[in-house]
Amino acid sequence: MKYTCLAQRFAAKEAVAKAIGTGFGRYFYFNEVSIENLENGKPSIVLSGKAKKYCENSNINSFEISLSGTDNNAIAFVIALT
Repeated sequence: MKYTCLAQRFAAKEAVAKAIGTGFGRYFYFNEVSIENLENGKPSIVLSGKAKKYCENSNINSFEISLSGTDNNAIAFVIALT
């Protein structure tokens, strides 16, 4: 299950880049997106550096995220909210 959790977080970072509409590299980097759990266990997206600045400039205020997985698969769904 440990690998599924890591795969979900990797997929979530990719989903953030897609939800923002830029992908990684030109506007921000992979390591500027973190997936953390709130006290109740809900996953949360934390941005830093250029990713945070890009979202501020694009009026992206928050994200909704859903993670799911099995022993062999992981999926993440992210919606950027303005």
